[in-house]
Amino acid sequence: MWDIRRVLAYMALGALAFWLPDIVVQANTRYNFSSRDAVILIFLLPVTSATSYGILRTFLRQRDDGPSLAFFMLLGIWVSGPLFMMIGATFSGGGFAKPYIGWLFIISFGTALFPIYTFILSGYDGSAGGLIVASVLLISIHLKFETKR
Repeated sequence: MWDIRRVLAYMALGALAFWLPDIVVQANTRYNFSSRDAVILIFLLPVTSATSYGILRTFLRQRDDGPSLAFFMLLGIWVSGPLFMMIGATFSGGGFAKPYIGWLFIISFGTALFPIYTFILSGYDGSAGGLIVASVLLISIHLKFETKR
């Protein structure tokens, strides 16, 4: 039987491992986000996701039963994307910096119910390439190392 706390923890860890570097890049560049920063995100986001997976897998010493770490990390990335992208947009005057913050908060959680918006918004955020690469990477990791889950 899956433990819902483990599943939610895997999702949160995946979301933090993927989106925190994006927020750091957005905070550092603010209004000067360029194509060079988007290329950095293409490499940085999958590397942090895979590294976090490796560290977590080592520390957790998972057995063959239980939820898939890679799958739920990926799910956490896709579900929490709008919220984290709005946090990143705050540094350049968007997101939660706007006066209608209550509606933005509701919208960010509403779009989490439809993960396709994560991909759409990542095109505006500059993280679409990293999202695609990290998704393929985590799916490959799941198929290679966690096929029994």
